[in-house]
Amino acid sequence: FVAVGPEIKYVKVVYNNDTYIVAEERAETIFKDKEYTIDGKPFKGTKLKDATYQPLFPYFVDAYKKDAFRVVTGDFVTTGDGTGLVHIAPGFGEDDFRVGQEEGVPLLQHVTMEGKFISAVTDFAGQDGG
Repeated sequence: FVAVGPEIKYVKVVYNNDTYIVAEERAETIFKDKEYTIDGKPFKGTKLKDATYQPLFPYFVDAYKKDAFRVVTGDFVTTGDGTGLVHIAPGFGEDDFRVGQEEGVPLLQHVTMEGKFISAVTDFAGQDGG
């Protein structure tokens, strides 16, 4: 999942012909010294809820495509640093675990107890995952 703050205002930023969504108050810092434009008006995070996205890594798309790879809201999301969007990995962290439970997604353990990526993570299988 990706979590956004329900009351945080977000903007669409166009940079190098690509569009990014970031917290409005973080845009200037994130795109510092770059030429970018804001496309449209700011909107609350609640507008992004349930939007889907293409994950960066394809390893678990088939197993989780019905349940995951979508936007959720969370009061724990802040704008003190970063983008105002938080990657959620239910197997790693208290907020992450709670979101996974609330969304009914089975826990994914892609790292072994020895700290190595499992074989399903084909590009990094057997390598240190921590």
